[in-house]
Amino acid sequence: MKTISAFGWPLAAIILAFGTTLAALGQPIPGQYIAVFKADVPDPAAAARELENQHGITASYVYQNSLRGFAFAGNAQAAQALARNPRIAYVEQDQLAHTSEAAIPTGVSRIGIDASLLNAISPAGADVEARIAIIDTGLQRNHPGLNVDLDGVRVITTTTKVKGRTQTEITFDHVFDDDNGHGTHVGGTAAANGAIVGVAPGALLTAVKVLSANGSGPWSYVIAGVDWVAGQPGRFDVANMSLGGGYSQAVNDAVKRATDKGIVFVVSAGNASTDVSQMSPASEPSAITVSAMVDYDGVPGGLGSGDYVSCKNADGTGGALHPDEAFACFSNYGEGVDICAPGVRIYSTWPQTLGDQTGYHTISGTSMAAPHVAGAAALYVALNRASRTETQVWVAQVTTALTTTGWRVGDYGYFDYYTADTSLPRPTGDKDSFREPLLNVSSLLGVSARPEPEIVVTISEPAEGDTLLTGASVAFAATASQGSSDLTDAIVWTSSRDGALGTGGSISAALSEGTHSIVASVSDAASTFGGAASITVVAGEATPTPKQLFVAISFNKSGDVPVYRDNETMISYFDVTDELNAPVQDAWVSGTLKTPAGGTLTASGYTDANGRYTASLKLNGKQGGANNYGPWTVTGYATKSGYLRSADVTRSFELRK
Repeated sequence: MKTISAFGWPLAAIILAFGTTLAALGQPIPGQYIAVFKADVPDPAAAARELENQHGITASYVYQNSLRGFAFAGNAQAAQALARNPRIAYVEQDQLAHTSEAAIPTGVSRIGIDASLLNAISPAGADVEARIAIIDTGLQRNHPGLNVDLDGVRVITTTTKVKGRTQTEITFDHVFDDDNGHGTHVGGTAAANGAIVGVAPGALLTAVKVLSANGSGPWSYVIAGVDWVAGQPGRFDVANMSLGGGYSQAVNDAVKRATDKGIVFVVSAGNASTDVSQMSPASEPSAITVSAMVDYDGVPGGLGSGDYVSCKNADGTGGALHPDEAFACFSNYGEGVDICAPGVRIYSTWPQTLGDQTGYHTISGTSMAAPHVAGAAALYVALNRASRTETQVWVAQVTTALTTTGWRVGDYGYFDYYTADTSLPRPTGDKDSFREPLLNVSSLLGVSARPEPEIVVTISEPAEGDTLLTGASVAFAATASQGSSDLTDAIVWTSSRDGALGTGGSISAALSEGTHSIVASVSDAASTFGGAASITVVAGEATPTPKQLFVAISFNKSGDVPVYRDNETMISYFDVTDELNAPVQDAWVSGTLKTPAGGTLTASGYTDANGRYTASLKLNGKQGGANNYGPWTVTGYATKSGYLRSADVTRSFELRK
């Protein structure tokens, strides 16, 4: 059985760090926190162990070099209680580190999408109205940066017995979760709309999982996936196949008949550094076949120096540094290639279940180039839907639009290095004489040239993620400029919930309750597109200050240190109150009893209507052969949602013979 593989080569992930305050930025991780010690704590590891015991938390890592503190898991009450410890300087909730909101990855930027064009494609973060089938390793169905169709499918084999004979069938289920990462990465480049944006932000992605966790699968599965897509031509606009293998007429025919139904198929050229005529589906003329180029910074013109990738050919030879703006050394080539797109060090979405908890990852391959083109095809369909027909004529129209608008010459041209001395051409690395164009989305969408300089809008107030009081007057401030021109007075403010808010660099407005996407924009009279900036804020009531819990421990015998005898029953009472000394019902109490011999017993439960939890124990001084006569201690604390965790309280009693 012939198997095929996904065309993506992993590279080291880029780690992106951002500063400023945790409260205003970032994506919080529930139940995870970072605690930082004060400067006078000498031994962070020892101090962390002590605080684990005192506060009932678990330290997952102790920082001792760049930071003196520790990461831990726990609830909000535990974090608040720890923050009041005299040895702690502060406690922060853990969060995901990633690019700033709506960041444009370098690959998307290199194909002509800048901030102003993005604002026109996806105003205020709106989803592009197009549907893309990702025929690959699946998709993370709940990735926060992707608009995933929950009616995706997985191709599987089922075995049944019919009249005593074993019968095996290829069928479908809906378990399309990505256990490899490749499909989710491809989907993000085509259509992410979150921490980063894809080419067609928010387009609906449908997973057609035909490859396994190791990134391979039989052609029979792939063809079944293509067949499933082709059976629904009204449902899908574009299909991306970042996969391939040796030449297969069946695969090519399947793709051809799917394109006959008006679905645009975009396929990767492959990473074998060979002619695409030997590969499928890259050799199918009706599909748009995409080769890969190198781009590290998202702009034309080679870098003079930099942290280049060491590139090896498919046969393991080579290893020279991969220069900026060159043809990717691994990329397949030939007359069958229709267009080129960035495919080295592409940053995109990644399953959060596969080790990279940020949900974003960097890999390379023609697999990464193809979804740039798939996203562009989806944009074209969305803007020209009235003309769409379920025929191959429509697919040819989309293909022509993509290829004839691609960059070929000039500063943005494919492999035309920008140098001050044009008499010093540099080699491109392309292995044939066919000069496929570089994808150019700005020209595809009718922008003759990107606005230069672009309009830059910056919102200074309120901050991203701020919580504001419903109905209260809120100050909004921003600046706008285009080169040396100040356009601040032309700023128009809008809310996704309340509509127009006002104009100018400084306004005041009240917001209705709920989450608002606030956009400050300036139109450009000289072109189709202007500039914009956006933030997300929440209007609601101020977060109430949690109440404090207090615990008092008493026994069924009196005295500062009550005395019990063998075989007596010791009853301990945990009375929980708030800061007004009122009893608290349904508080969770955890108690620990320690014996003189070092043993421990635990008890826990909820308080009754009088705020009391009761625990009892029949005492035995020789239980287990140990000498348990002497002082015993009982320690307890209480927690409840909406309250601050109580301090640990300890009382003692004595057991005598």
